[in-house]
Amino acid sequence: MSDSIRRHDVDPADARNPDRRDFLKTATVATGALWAGGACAGYGDQEAVQEPPAPMSILVLGGTGFIGPHMVEYAVGRGHEVTLFNRGRTNTHLFPDLEKLVGDRDGDLAALEGRNWDAVLDNTGYVPRMVRDSAELLADSGRYVFVSSISAYKDLGPHGITEDYEVGRLDDPTVEEWRGPAYGPLKALCEDVAQEVFGDRATVVRPGYIVGPGDGTDRWTYWPVRVAAGGAMAAPGAPSDPSDAEFRWIDSAFVEEQGVRFPIWGPPDHPTWGGAHLVDNTRAIEAGYASRPAVETVRDTLEWWNGLSEDDRPDGMRSGLRKPPELGGGPATLEAMREVEAQLLAAWEDAGG
Repeated sequence: MSDSIRRHDVDPADARNPDRRDFLKTATVATGALWAGGACAGYGDQEAVQEPPAPMSILVLGGTGFIGPHMVEYAVGRGHEVTLFNRGRTNTHLFPDLEKLVGDRDGDLAALEGRNWDAVLDNTGYVPRMVRDSAELLADSGRYVFVSSISAYKDLGPHGITEDYEVGRLDDPTVEEWRGPAYGPLKALCEDVAQEVFGDRATVVRPGYIVGPGDGTDRWTYWPVRVAAGGAMAAPGAPSDPSDAEFRWIDSAFVEEQGVRFPIWGPPDHPTWGGAHLVDNTRAIEAGYASRPAVETVRDTLEWWNGLSEDDRPDGMRSGLRKPPELGGGPATLEAMREVEAQLLAAWEDAGG
């Protein structure tokens, strides 16, 4: 399991106010559940919070893409008053009964001026400058929950990582291109901003892979879809849980030699990211975190995928078992992936595996 949470000690106000204290638990549960190195999109363990907290006003920065709707639905289901702030471009049909504020984190925050909420959920912060702009404008609000990433750590080597492990830093902290190597260090800087502005009212969560219905990457979706197809299935590493699919376990080094890449998986001894699924989440559990059953995420993801039309995925899956382009890899259609899988299985059998 790979999620982590970094937080300040609970302040006296939280200790006196069970609603504020319970929000930390609710927000942590609502961000997803841990499974196989990632957070599962959807509702958390309902037993984790015995009694619904008193209604609060909650601002969600985003709220309409992938993990956002799950968080919003959970909060609404708990009786909270939810407001969304986003650009009004994604899934605009969602939540017609909720207050929607339109703007842009990059320079257009007018809709937030003069407003405050009991809690703010920030799951769209990638650039420190933009996080600071919104955080300072919302500084009179209650708790600020910033969704970061385990990518914030300086590396994910197989040496065991806790919340106190060193984070990555940039030579040039003014860089704002977050789609690439700077993603993790920028998240770390965003964490610093949230805690600087909100102090002990800031909560930082560091998910691993976030998976489930609505995941546009297909990195994890590949696995339940492939298992549902049945038949002999290539599986890197070593046996673990039983399945109806006929797993053929293939040595990690052999998989690497063949140039085949599995989504979300990597050799556990890899020096750079082998520990991505081994990040310690003790602090999150102590704060009230509870995992959603993995079987629910598998079922819901497969149901969601089977409901997609060809227009939703005209070129097949966006991630899956494949070879990189430099080794002759092509598009990730299900047929192409089965061909790569068959070749890998045949090579492994020829090698005496």
